Parts: sequence; C-alpha cells; structure tokens
Amino acid sequence: MIRKIILVSVLGILSMSLQAQYLFDKGNIAVNAGVGFFSLDGVAPSLNVSSEYGLFPTGEVGVIAVGGAMEYKYSLIRGQGYNQVTIGPRITWHMQIPFFEKINFDFYSGLGAGLHHYREYNSTTTGFDRKLSAYMEYFVGSRLKLNSDLSLFAEFGDGAIASVKVGFVYHINSSIQKRSVVIPGSKNKYFLIKK
Repeated sequence: MIRKIILVSVLGILSMSLQAQYLFDKGNIAVNAGVGFFSLDGVAPSLNVSSEYGLFPTGEVGVIAVGGAMEYKYSLIRGQGYNQVTIGPRITWHMQIPFFEKINFDFYSGLGAGLHHYREYNSTTTGFDRKLSAYMEYFVGSRLKLNSDLSLFAEFGDGAIASVKVGFVYHINSSIQKRSVVIPGSKNKYFLIKK
C-alpha cells in the first residue's frame, strides 16, 4: 500500500514538473486564417490572416508573442463598392490557466497597430477619396486545440475592419512530445507529455 502511495506521489510530481506543455509557449509559431464580421460598411465578411511567435515567458502565468496581421474586406459606401486593407504588427499575451489548458483552451488578449487603406465619402466633391491612415486594435481571444497541429479560434474586440473574427490556426512547430518514464522497481511504463 505504501509503495503504491509513493508511486502515485512520484508520478504526480513528475507530471507537474514536466507539464510545461502549454498550448502556446515560448518558441511556438502559429498562423491564423479566418473571416471577420460586424462592421459599419457592408455585410460582406472580411478575410484575415495573422501569425505569431512565442517570445517572452511571463513566469508561470503565460507567454507574450509577437507577430503580424493582414485583413481584407470588400465594402460599400452609398452604393459604390471598394476594397479596404489593414496590415501591421500585433502582440498577444497567452494566459496559461491550468483548468482551461486541461480542456484544450488557450486564452489570450492583445493589441495591434498598422496602416488602414480605405475610401471616404467627400461631401464637397461628392466623390470618394482614397485614405491611408494608422489604426489601433485591441482584442481578446481563445483557441480550441483539435490536435497537435490544428486549432479553432475566435477573437472579439475593436478592430479597423471587423469586431469578431473566427477561423483556424495552424501550429507550425509544436514541440509537444511523448516521453516514457519507468519508475525503478516497477514493470509499468508511464507516458508523460513534455515540452
């Protein structure tokens, strides 16, 4: 009985020490691709892509990632169609919350900035002027990991083109690997997830 208690205790300690297996961690790369909704210039959805690289660990509470984003939308002003595009860097903070990581959820928040190309109605000339201006965005999001390479994502916030974004995430260099651990005096082999 005591041997079983010691075995369970050792396994618990090992699994806790090896559980730096966060859903998004330092050195990880992720690429998002999706559609955006809810803007004031037409009902057509926007298309967006973004990527990020986990760079700065924040102790036991997460990792900060840096990357970039681009978004495209076909819009309407007074019946005239035009294209608008945003492009710029963004930074995200992935919060490593054990309960949500157990059910494969990755929660994050972030900020973005960059250039926004669009058109604006000119009441003086009754024409449409091309505009290029800076934008800022802030957002919160979550990912549901489907397997080691693929996740679903949803983001909510205040962006230049869309307020809600949903889509897929591809994880390029997932470094999660299985490692076998054999406890001395035991014939059983235990598999622990390790970064």
